[in-house]
Amino acid sequence: AGSVSFELSGLVEGWISLGVNTGRMMDGAEVFACQRTSSGGKSVVVKHLLNVGHTNTLLPDSKPDSGIFNASTFYDKGRISCRFTRSLDSSTAKTYSFGKDKKYTYILAVNTLPSGAAGASQALVVRHNQAPIFLREQVSVFDFMNENSAITIDLLGCGETKGCAIAPYSCYGANCDYVYTQRIDPNDKTSLIFELGARTSGWMAVGFNDLTQMGDSDVLGCQVNPDGMSVSAKNLHNEGINNFLDQPGDGAPFLTNA
Repeated sequence: AGSVSFELSGLVEGWISLGVNTGRMMDGAEVFACQRTSSGGKSVVVKHLLNVGHTNTLLPDSKPDSGIFNASTFYDKGRISCRFTRSLDSSTAKTYSFGKDKKYTYILAVNTLPSGAAGASQALVVRHNQAPIFLREQVSVFDFMNENSAITIDLLGCGETKGCAIAPYSCYGANCDYVYTQRIDPNDKTSLIFELGARTSGWMAVGFNDLTQMGDSDVLGCQVNPDGMSVSAKNLHNEGINNFLDQPGDGAPFLTNA
């Protein structure tokens, strides 16, 4: 039946949530929340809830087509980030199906304070401390999809399991202009895995040098091919302001101008 993945991220100490409803109201909303389990720890859990008036209760996620799965979470320096998946269709009462013809109001709410933390088996017992944000128009989850502009590199684990460079500094996922990550290959501790992503129709590259200069750098890059659709990864070295392919036959090097 298919599934849909969600990502939430914010500078909050308690929780961040996404509500889905047929109208511009909190009552009756199906809610997905990412919440710290304690005010002093880094543990974050994903919760699936139902709003009843101004309170909420945990939904029973025992059925595969009703619950959330493939959840990953991260907390660092006051930022909660999480990613999770839910089936497009649901058999649980008072939850919604995310078909192309199903349009809903999306509601973003947060509790920025450490007192908003709660255990995994608790609902969001502390209310939001900022006014919720309601999306102006009802939309389908398919209306958010824009494969040509989104950077889909996972930033969960930045600063802990991998090194990351992003711009702007506070971006996350599809909101970033560029993303660079590096981590040790879990299957080969002698190798590194690199990820590069950018909003560009040209190329993006990262260089390695003992000095703060472009010349004599080892360069890894990704460049859009002439067809405008596919991308080639390239391994190059810089000589002055020019670059040359380390492996001949891997296409043309990058343009010399930045």
